[in-house]
Amino acid sequence: MKFDINSIFFHNGLRLFHINTSSEDTALIATINAGSLFENDSNSGISHLVEHMLFKGTSRRSSRDLIHQEINLLGSFSNCYTHQSKVTFEFKLIPDKLEQGLDLLVDLLYHSRIEPRELEKEKKIVLNEMLERRDLPEEFLWDSFTTALFEGSRLSQSIIGTEESVKKLTLEEVQKFYSQRFNTENTVLFVVGPQNRNETYAFVAKHFLEQRSGDLSVIPKFVVPSNNRKDQFIEKDLQAVYLMTGRIVQPKSYEEGLALQILTSALSRAISEKILNQEPISYSRWVQYAGYKVSAAIVAYAACNDKNYARARELIQEEMFRFSEGKIPANYVFDAVEHNKNAFVSGTSSTLDKARVLAFWSSNNVQGVNDYLNQLGRVSVEQVREAGRNYLNTDNLTTVILGKNFGQKK
Repeated sequence: MKFDINSIFFHNGLRLFHINTSSEDTALIATINAGSLFENDSNSGISHLVEHMLFKGTSRRSSRDLIHQEINLLGSFSNCYTHQSKVTFEFKLIPDKLEQGLDLLVDLLYHSRIEPRELEKEKKIVLNEMLERRDLPEEFLWDSFTTALFEGSRLSQSIIGTEESVKKLTLEEVQKFYSQRFNTENTVLFVVGPQNRNETYAFVAKHFLEQRSGDLSVIPKFVVPSNNRKDQFIEKDLQAVYLMTGRIVQPKSYEEGLALQILTSALSRAISEKILNQEPISYSRWVQYAGYKVSAAIVAYAACNDKNYARARELIQEEMFRFSEGKIPANYVFDAVEHNKNAFVSGTSSTLDKARVLAFWSSNNVQGVNDYLNQLGRVSVEQVREAGRNYLNTDNLTTVILGKNFGQKK
């Protein structure tokens, strides 16, 4: 499996990655260098707020309704979200609507109107979003867990900010952030569809070459905190109990990162065997290798009833300890490698899947995606066991548990 990737770099800093493929639709993704890692305590959440404001009206499209109606007529799917290091726009278009989609995207990215009344209205929407996240146990637990895990660093900050920080953001701050960050130097485009290289280049050049450039935004340097044992119990009136436990990992090489990815898949299988099959105390559970721009973490999650959460935690940490001693079954490693290879192949079948893969890999070497399956196949049992010995010390796990009446249960 190989992607024929065209990489095009424009004089105004814009980067374009393109794949020509036979399909009935075209995927268009744009990323901007913005997000919580570019913020500080005083303007926390500003990237996410700007993302919301981009759909309120532009110099050529006067309202949210007109923008969304046009998006609906362009194709079947659109999405926009803010991450720690990117603001991402995704579109799935009818192929002959690509040029119109690029015209709309340029208008949103560089010509949005951020007006006082609309800004105050959107702040209320973001504050409601915060309330919604607090009512979703897994979302609320994830936010609480990452805050505890990365305490003292930018990674601990919520992507959407805090109630205090969002309320305090001024019109001038938001407009300045938008004009400085949303420029062609900070923009990367990904186009996957039936358009050939020359046609795609011509459309992009026509709409993007004359747009504003600026300074490239770079994530400020900060120290990733060390792992320290933390146990946090959060009282919330819920029927189930939800727990997360894990630790920060800092792979020293690409190969070590792949070994940790395989280790995580093997650990997920081992934990599922314990808490789903041998002792059926948790149905909803997973183990995730969460990669960030500047760090990573291995995180285990389980939901169970209030009588079994302590046992679930014990079994999860027992498996982590076993893996930390290098006691990882060889067949678990072999199966994890095959699972990850198959997941990659099946997860890159559509144009949008392919564009998302390009966007993920563009932070490093986008052409490296073509060697990913070969690299996975070279991960050995001993590499995975060594990763377990190096990175799964269970003495300094961060654990956050969400539920009610802990005073009676602990």
